[in-house]
Amino acid sequence: MTLGLWQAFDVPYCEHLPRYERECWRDVISYELQYVAGGGVELEIDGRRHELEAGSGWLIQTGFSYAYRPLPKYGWWDHRYLVFSKAVGDAWRATGLLPEGPWRAPAGTDIGAAMDRIMALVPRFREPCCRINALNLLERIFLDLHSAGAQAEPAWLAPVLRELNGDSPPPDYATLAARHGMSLCTLIRRFRKWTGHPPHQYYLEARARQVARLLETTDWSQKEIAARLGYADAAHLARQFRSVSGRTPGTVRKPGGLRARNVSDGSNKSRNGES
Repeated sequence: MTLGLWQAFDVPYCEHLPRYERECWRDVISYELQYVAGGGVELEIDGRRHELEAGSGWLIQTGFSYAYRPLPKYGWWDHRYLVFSKAVGDAWRATGLLPEGPWRAPAGTDIGAAMDRIMALVPRFREPCCRINALNLLERIFLDLHSAGAQAEPAWLAPVLRELNGDSPPPDYATLAARHGMSLCTLIRRFRKWTGHPPHQYYLEARARQVARLLETTDWSQKEIAARLGYADAAHLARQFRSVSGRTPGTVRKPGGLRARNVSDGSNKSRNGES
């Protein structure tokens, strides 16, 4: 397959950004391999949220909407990306080679180094051997990911994530586990496997993001936000927000920042590249 695709293969954009701090929204017509070499990323694929840390990545491909930003506890991530030809991506996708969700690099692989080697070859793509070599390196990445046998998300994960979105007080975790046929210990273990965090830590970070978004996109007072999200009071909100995010609410709400009168208006999202 590789030899038949090499003439169609191209990498029009690629880069290594050691300390990336911006927020991005993507609807694409090509394919982009994204890799987290350090720090952490909050990733949304069609609204489904994931947390990724060093050694993880995802593939941006047609038919999905993506948003990604640094995880609050880091504020940055070490970012590598490669944009490659739609014709090649479509051919690989048709065989089931390409991952649709986030992934973690299999043990014994160095995806960052492989991407660096591809990027070093890109300026020499006029030489067929360089183009074929780069194509083989990229195909090898996807073969390694495929052979690692990434499992499909279990049916219980999506409803549990919806309950931990930070928009209301925390659930009773034992009851939540029982609802999905698990003990509390099993829920914690399985949830950590799929998200990288225990349920309550995931909930607290989602909670902090809800607070930050309301501070950034409304003119509500901290007392009003605390009441909306079920905090005991504004002081409780401030303590928990600082503990999780490392920031105070006052540093998030900057004078002259974006304010929307109604947070239910879909226009209240900032697309100015800041998280």
